[in-house]
Formats: sequence, C-alpha cells, structure tokens
Amino acid sequence: RVSSLFVVAWSIRRFLGEVAALARLGACVGAMRSLPIDVSGVGDLAALTGGTELMGEFAALAGVGGIRVDSSGRVFGAVPSIKNEALIDDNGATVVFVLSKLPPEEDEEAAATAPPPLESSEKTSLFDKKVGVADPVGEARSIFLTDLPFSHVSNIAASSSQDQLLKAFRRALRTVIEDDAGLELIVFDSVDHDVDFWKITASEARLQALAEKFDYAMKYSEGAYKSVGMQVPTVDDIPVRAYGKYDAAHTEDYEPFRSLDTIRLVVAELLRHVSLNALESKGVIERWFPAANYKEMRELSDEVIGFPLSSKKLLLPQENDADGFRTYFGEGIALFFNFYCTLIRSMKWPAGLAVFVVLVRDYRPWGISLNMANTVQVFYGGVVIVWGMWFVTYASHDVETAKLRWGTLDTKRVELQLASYQPKQCGRWQQGFLSVLGKASTVVFVLVVIMTCTIVGLKVQNPKISSYLQTAITLVFSTVWGKIAKRIVQLENKRTLSAFNQSLTLRLGFVKLFIFFVPLFRLAFLAPVSGRQCAKDQHVESNITLAAEQVAAQYYASQYRNNLAGLGVAPDSTMFLEWIQTQHINPSSNTIEYFLMMLSGFDKVAEVDVTASTGAHKHLADMADLGTVDETIPCFRGCYPVKCEIDHSRSPARLQCISSCVTLLQQSLKTIYFSHTLCTLVFILVPILQVRWAAQAEIKKGGGTHAKPYSLLQYQEKCHIHAVYAYESWGGSYVEDFLEVIIGFSVLVCFSAVSPLMAIIGFVFQMCEYRLLAYRMTWVTCRPFPMSSAGLAEWLTILDVILYLATCLSSLLLLCVLRTGLDRRGPMDKLSAVIVITLGLVTLRVLLRVALTEKPKDLEDADDENQDFLEALALLREKQLRETPDAPRALGGADSD
Repeated sequence: RVSSLFVVAWSIRRFLGEVAALARLGACVGAMRSLPIDVSGVGDLAALTGGTELMGEFAALAGVGGIRVDSSGRVFGAVPSIKNEALIDDNGATVVFVLSKLPPEEDEEAAATAPPPLESSEKTSLFDKKVGVADPVGEARSIFLTDLPFSHVSNIAASSSQDQLLKAFRRALRTVIEDDAGLELIVFDSVDHDVDFWKITASEARLQALAEKFDYAMKYSEGAYKSVGMQVPTVDDIPVRAYGKYDAAHTEDYEPFRSLDTIRLVVAELLRHVSLNALESKGVIERWFPAANYKEMRELSDEVIGFPLSSKKLLLPQENDADGFRTYFGEGIALFFNFYCTLIRSMKWPAGLAVFVVLVRDYRPWGISLNMANTVQVFYGGVVIVWGMWFVTYASHDVETAKLRWGTLDTKRVELQLASYQPKQCGRWQQGFLSVLGKASTVVFVLVVIMTCTIVGLKVQNPKISSYLQTAITLVFSTVWGKIAKRIVQLENKRTLSAFNQSLTLRLGFVKLFIFFVPLFRLAFLAPVSGRQCAKDQHVESNITLAAEQVAAQYYASQYRNNLAGLGVAPDSTMFLEWIQTQHINPSSNTIEYFLMMLSGFDKVAEVDVTASTGAHKHLADMADLGTVDETIPCFRGCYPVKCEIDHSRSPARLQCISSCVTLLQQSLKTIYFSHTLCTLVFILVPILQVRWAAQAEIKKGGGTHAKPYSLLQYQEKCHIHAVYAYESWGGSYVEDFLEVIIGFSVLVCFSAVSPLMAIIGFVFQMCEYRLLAYRMTWVTCRPFPMSSAGLAEWLTILDVILYLATCLSSLLLLCVLRTGLDRRGPMDKLSAVIVITLGLVTLRVLLRVALTEKPKDLEDADDENQDFLEALALLREKQLRETPDAPRALGGADSD
C-alpha cells in the first residue's frame, strides 16, 4: 500500500503538471490557428527559396493553420511535445536514414581516438575501431542484395581504415538508392552537427511504377465511377469506394498516393536492393524510420485528439476517428482505435446504469431494504454480462464493416520483414517442434502460477503479508512471461510484423489475463477458507451451536463490531449465533458440496431465520485437502459481519449482513482496476516527458539559432530513440496497447456484479486514456511502419474466452450475493441453478451472434454496387485497349520490372 500511494502521488503530480503544460500550449496553438499565416516581409517567396524545397514545404502545408513562414521562407509549426516550434522539413521525406558523422579525409587519424557521438547505437558495429573487418567484400554482399558496380567493390576492398571502409559502404548505398532503386535522396545535418539525415522519397512517376510492380491496391477515384456512369456508393453518408490493383496506364482512375502508400512502396523497393536490418546492425546507418508528415499529424490532432481541447473533444470519441488513424498509421493501428472507440462509446450504457445502482446500494432511497439493494446490484451484473456479449458480437461485425469500407486486401508484398527472420530455418519439423515446445512452456508456466498462488494463499494467514506476496507474484510472473512469450514467438521465425503480433497476442494474452485474475480468484474463493475460525474445545465435536458460541467472541471482537453494537445485537444473542452458523464448513462432506458452499457461503447478504433448526445444516466440505484440521471440530469461514441490519418485515426478524469477504473483494477490485488504469496513464506520460527532455537537451546543445533551427525530423529521431513503437518499448506496441484495453474489459464484465463502481471509474478513465494514447501515437511515438491487417481474429478469440469465463464466474458470484430460497437448499440444487444460469447466458450469446452475423442492407448494397463498378470498369478498359492497341504505358522510374 505504501508503494501504491507513492506511485499514485508521483503520478498525479506529473499528470497535473503535464495537463497544465498541455493547456498552456493548447491556448497558444489555438491563438495561432485563429490567425492567418504570417508571411509579412517575405516578399517573393519563390525567389527567396529558389522555388525549390522550402517552397514545396509551403505548398504541402497549404490549408494547415498554426504555421509560420519567416523572412527566409522557412516554414515553422508548433509541436506540442516540445516548448519550441520546429522547422517543418518533411517535404521530400518518405524514409529517413540517420548516419553518424564521419571526419574529413585529413582528420581521420585524429578521429580514431575521438569519443563516439551521442545517441549512437549500443549494438556492436562492423566499423568499431577495436574490431577489424576480415572480409569487407563478403560483408557488402550480406548488406547489398543486388550486384554493386565494380568501382564500389574495388573501393570497399581497397579501404585501409575503418572510416574509409564506412565511407565506401555509404557511397555504394547512395548509388543503390539513387541509381538502382530509382529513388530521390536529400542530405542535411542535425542541429548539433553530430549526425546526418538522408531523406529518401520517390517521384510520382516512380511511385506509379512501383505500385504496379507490387500489385498494390489503391482506392478508385470519383472520376473512375463517372467514367462508367455510376455514383460512389455511401454508407451513413460516408463514401465507400472500391479498391483494385494499380495500373499505371490509368492513373486518373485512382486516388492520389497517401504518405503511408509512399512509405510502403519505397520500403518495399529498398528491401529489394539492401537489407535495412543489416545496414543498421552493422553500423552503416544508426537507425531508420518512416518520415513524419506534419500536415497529416495536425489534421489527425485537430480532428481526433482535439488539440487544443474543445468541449466537443472532451466528450466521447467520434465514430469516424479510426479513418484518421488509418490514413496516417495504416489498417492495423486503425482497427485497434476503432475497437477502442466502439468500446468507450458503448460503455456509457453500463456506466449510466451503474450510477443508479450505486445510489440505490449506498443510499437506499424509498425505504429499499438491504436485500432489495442487493437484488438490484445482482441484476446489474447480469445486465453487464449481456452488454459484454452484445459488444463483442457488434465489435466483430464492426471490424468486417471497416475492412469493407477501407478495402483491406492482401499486402504481403509490401509488408515489413522482421530482422529476426531466417529463411533457412523454416523446416517443417523444426517449426512443429517449436510449436509444441511453445505450448508445453505455456502449460508448465500456468501450472507454476497456480501452485505458487495456491500455496501462498493457503499457507500465509496474515492478510497484509499475503496481499504483498500476491502483488509481487503477479508483477514477477507477468514480467517473466512477457519475455518468455516474446522469445517463443521469435523462435517460431515469423517473417512479417503482422504474423509476429498475431502469434504474440495468443501467447501473451491468455496467460497475462490468467495472472491478472489469480489474486482476485484467490480472494473471492480461497481467502474465506484460509482465514477460517475453528472451535477451540475439541469436546464440541459436531455440535455447531456450541462451536458457534466459542467463536462468536472472535467474530464480534473484529474491527466491525460497532455496527452490531449499534443494532443492539449481543455476541451471545440467538440472532448473531444463527448468522455465524451460516458460515459453517464441516470437514466430513464430499469435495463437490464443499466447493459449492465455499462459493455460496460468504453471502453479501446473509439472512438467517432465527427459528431455523441448526440440525438442518448439512455437512459442507472436506477440509483435509486444505490443512490439518481435526475433522470433529467445526470451523467457520473467516467472513466477519461488516454492515448489518435487522429485517423486521418478517416474523421472526432476520439479521442481514454484508460480510468482510465481499467488502474486501470490492475494495481489491477498485484498487486493482484503478491502479491498472493509473499505471497505464503513467506509462503513456513517461515517454512524453522523455522525448521532451531529450529534444530540449539537443536544442540547448546545438544552440537552436536562427540559422540552424530544430527541425521536425530531428525531433522524430528522438522519438525513435526513446519511444519507438515496438514490444517492450516506452512508445507502446500493438499487442501491449490492445492487451491493456482487453484487461480492463475483462475485469468489468467478470466482476461488475461485485463492484458496479468500476463501470463509472472505467468509463471516465478510458475516455482520458483514449485521448492520451492518441496524442502519444501522433506526437510522441515515432511513426511506425504502416502495418496492414486482415482483422482482429486473435483478439476476438480471446474475447470469446473472456465471455465464457465471465458467464461461468458471474453465475457463481450471483449465488454469492443473491439472497434466494436456494440458500437453504442442498448443494445439488445450487449446482442446478449454476448450470441453468450458465446455459441461459451461453444461449443468449449464440443468439446474439446469429442475429448480428448478417451484413447490414446498406453495406451489402454498397458492396454490390462496387462489384458492378469493377465489372463495368474492366469492360471499359478492354474496349479502350481494343481501340488503341499500341497506346504506350506510363511506367516511369528507373526500371519497369
């Protein structure tokens, strides 16, 4: 608890400071956006800039508010993550290479003893001064995938020093980029002159040739529809255009290339000629990353994030937010935000209902009894389960809708290949062995977690020590499995990032969810037994009444005694003794009866008929497996009465109590849910601070003068160093971000019947987390490679398992908190009730899936219209080809293969 309080206090302090900074910067940006672009004193902008690169920057940013053009014609824009505005230099940049500075030819001997540049790669470089290169030509063959000109091979072989060899490699790299790949390259240095930046892009003609070569799918333009006499179909007033493989002979039929299309095509072409992983690992370049696009960043920030914040953006996420993410980040990240947006928007219903339930439970208006308030809360738990089933079914349907609207097709030819991929290790038997090894490791790890948590829960009686140990176990096992799962997936030798994420999701998701839930399961079902109270006098044997009298003082002397004293309930009163008897566990019954009573015995509301016969109590449990307890001594659960009231509406009166087992579970759920959400927010804020401090340090080091201002791409390099989008990175990752959302959803669905307040807290925090996560992805995390996606099949599989778990678990928790006639029935009646509730919820799940499987009529009509358009366009092109058979094809670029 001390550690949690320290983390919470530190996080709140940082969070409030960050919010204040964002608010101040938001006001500045808002004021800038309301003003026209300041071009006073510029004069002839084209003359000042030579009509070249900076003029292109200005043209690219046309229509974007909040930019400034200085007297030299340079374009500046606000970057929220730093206090300064940055020079917008993303024009002509699709992919960026960062290279360490090399000394001039005459200073090579002096540079041999110079310290390495700051922020250099920590991996061992091929050009380390302490490491010689035995076969430079062989190393060149491992980097360059095409044959180099003889002059470059000769220069590499004749290099007499490490610096000369590195320069020879870089000359060869530049030749490959410009001549072989047909790409364009611009070089500039950083503000502190410690690294060089290579901006790589492709001309429009070259992009057209690459798109046709890689069979790249592009969206058809409105003009293409008009050429066949058709209109673009719409769904909810949103155009839904068809996609098709690019044909360079009909460029007018396609939408313009987006920045993510350019990134995919340029990287795919680079990978045909060089190994980007080898370039980085061998030290030819320090790092590479897809270039940021300031115009798209600002549009995404204004339309989705709401920066500066407006009253509209403080409300729920908008349904079309995912379109902005898809335009900038690709389908993979867009599907995540689409899922997250749908979840938050649908959470308003359980959160709104939870407000009513909490008011009824805590304040009980209109004279509602404790029993009735409990019934309302239990009903709410069932409603949340039904909501969870509806949401998962709707989310699955929504993914299919998004795929149709976005035209998600097979993009394997332009997928990014992983550095760990080894083509020669793809033997069938090796992969089969590794698959079996991965599954066996998962099973063994789960068994170790179960055994460890069970031993701690049963052997450690002190609640505080047990809580600390369970928290430590959760943290350690979660961290260890995160690294084991990553290693298992790496051994499976996945070729692309999409395949890696899919496998890691299944390996990581189930086990981490299990580890997260183990403490809650222990607290709900094992803690009442491990903290049992037994009669001290062995002569009471099976006399439950005498045993209850012996332990009554222990129950009454608990920290909750004031409530009982206020009701005038004495420790030796019949009413109180009868309540204790409902907590009885007898070691002479079979295991099934014990299990059922363990679940239904610590009722949230335990009613006792004071006329009930103690002889009617059945034998309940087999305690031999849980400890060395004399089977003739009755024991009672360690559940103390916390909040009690006497129900005088019945004759004779009955004592109703909320037990400490349920209140402790409620407090733990609130703490875990709140801590999990707060830690997620902290992990979002930490990279924001790291990148800001690193950028400010570089600005101070370089002076940040008017002649050499800090640029957007230099800021992106800091983002790549401190916040790259990869697993186990501060910049987040697809799997980790998605898993955080899934964990929050699972806790809400499984335990909302116990603590409805979680829905309210979760709804508010999820809205804040959504905005911060979108802000981090846009302005802090280095722009990742635009990953495509075929859907969310792996996540929907995990959600299905969570729903079935919630169905079984919630039906058991309903028996724990619901006061019904089943409380005085036998274990088999309770088992029947659990089966009926579970089967009912499963049946409802199947019906919802069947009802929402059918494609909506408007979406089906749009799909049919697009199919008709594709057929009509194909016929039109065939007709044009027959009429002009010798028409040249506009391929453009360096080659036409």
